[in-house]
Amino acid sequence: MKTERYTAEQVISSLHEAKGMITLAARRLDCHPDTVRSYVRRYPTVADALREEREGFLDIAELALMRAVQGGESWAVAFALKTIGRDRGYVETTRNLNLNLTPADIEKLDDAELDDTYKRLIDAHSR
Repeated sequence: MKTERYTAEQVISSLHEAKGMITLAARRLDCHPDTVRSYVRRYPTVADALREEREGFLDIAELALMRAVQGGESWAVAFALKTIGRDRGYVETTRNLNLNLTPADIEKLDDAELDDTYKRLIDAHSR
């Protein structure tokens, strides 16, 4: 049986010190990041430590987003509505106009057909 170079506790400690950043944790252990990933797969306690660090990171990111929204940053408001607010209907949608035209099809159209297609797009979009 292969002997482990690190204990699960050493990898956990390194992940905590590196705030869940696998490459930084690997540097602290002087190993390849795949080694840390292997420990994450094999040891539930290491996986839990990584998950805990990532949750903390996300909490910090959400707080920063909240501050930006409270500060009236339009990018932050739009982002929050599109992501967190999607269940309230704040989603971007695309409309399928069922034209079924590929770029190659469009290249074959003459001017009159292009004008007609353009008018159909404008009409469908304005509904």
